[in-house]
Amino acid sequence: MVMFNFITPGRIIFGKQSIGQLGVEAAKFGRDAMLVTGVSALRKLKVLDRVEEDLKKSGIKVFLFDKVKGEPDLEIIEECRDLAKKNKVDMLIGLGGGSVIDTAKAVAGLYNEKGSCREYQKGRKIEKCGIPFIAVPTVAGSGSEVTYNAVILDREDKIKRSLRDFSLIAKLVIIDPLLSVSVPTQVKIRSGIDALIHAIEGYTSLKANQLTNSLALSAVNLIYTNIREVAYEENNIPVHGHMSLGTLKAGMVVANAGLGAIHGIAASLGAYFEIPHGLACAVLLPKVLEFNKNVCGLQYYHLLQALGEHAENLSINEVSDNFIVIIEKLMLDLKIHFHIERFEISEEDVLSIAKNCSTSINFNPKELKKEDIIDIINSVLCK
Repeated sequence: MVMFNFITPGRIIFGKQSIGQLGVEAAKFGRDAMLVTGVSALRKLKVLDRVEEDLKKSGIKVFLFDKVKGEPDLEIIEECRDLAKKNKVDMLIGLGGGSVIDTAKAVAGLYNEKGSCREYQKGRKIEKCGIPFIAVPTVAGSGSEVTYNAVILDREDKIKRSLRDFSLIAKLVIIDPLLSVSVPTQVKIRSGIDALIHAIEGYTSLKANQLTNSLALSAVNLIYTNIREVAYEENNIPVHGHMSLGTLKAGMVVANAGLGAIHGIAASLGAYFEIPHGLACAVLLPKVLEFNKNVCGLQYYHLLQALGEHAENLSINEVSDNFIVIIEKLMLDLKIHFHIERFEISEEDVLSIAKNCSTSINFNPKELKKEDIIDIINSVLCK
């Protein structure tokens, strides 16, 4: 049996109404908290008001940072960090989607560092211990609550890079499936398909191990069998619970097994076009599955079974083709486009996107040459 490491947050609390434990649990880390959230959605749903009241009842002074909009960039990280240090907070609480959680995670990790976020994003080593970070996801999908990296957009260079260090892992994660019920349909779909890709890519990753494989197959089943109802049946509470559990498992897979070509290319493609991360991954999904199929026959066999489909008495090619067809059918059911509609993109632009892919490509089960990456990018662009 192969030796492996497995990284998880300090503690995970999962279940309906678990958000009610935030105040009591956060008080264990201090008395001054920076609460990071999005622009307005949680305020409209009264979730933010309840959380702030709960924290205050537990004796915690709350400093609100509610400016995260879209994927976090270097500027928003520095603005939040400056405010956190000015108020000498004891902890960061990320309440929202993956972008919010990545923002809080990055600020907590860099709290005691002197250099700019850009420096650490480009490889400068984090040397000092940050302050505690608590993750409360309101969207089932990104898995950011259980990973030790924060994906940050550099708008100047049109590239996403991860701030990565084991010290960034959350001290506490609270996952309340009820928080995801009122999320807009498109956000649910894109986040959900992203989580499914986490599990699929983690299962086929060169870094996969026995534990991540078990989590990945379970996550694939939970996400695939519930994502349609999650997207279109807002009041179906049980499926939101199953989905939240599936995406949690998929996030653990990402943290420990890495990803592959889909996320590697999507990081650059999404940054260039400034499109949602889940959409960038989704359009690449069928293309990369097809590219990898001649080296992933056994994995596709197990993944097809995880989808609830029969794989017995099929050849390896039939298994692979069936798996890809079913994934494409899911995308059609969720009304996900198979291409990015952008015009007037030059060959030089495509080369730039190919050049700036993330290191996730290194864990793809099949090696990608430069021309392979370019071909995959061109295959998803409508010119």
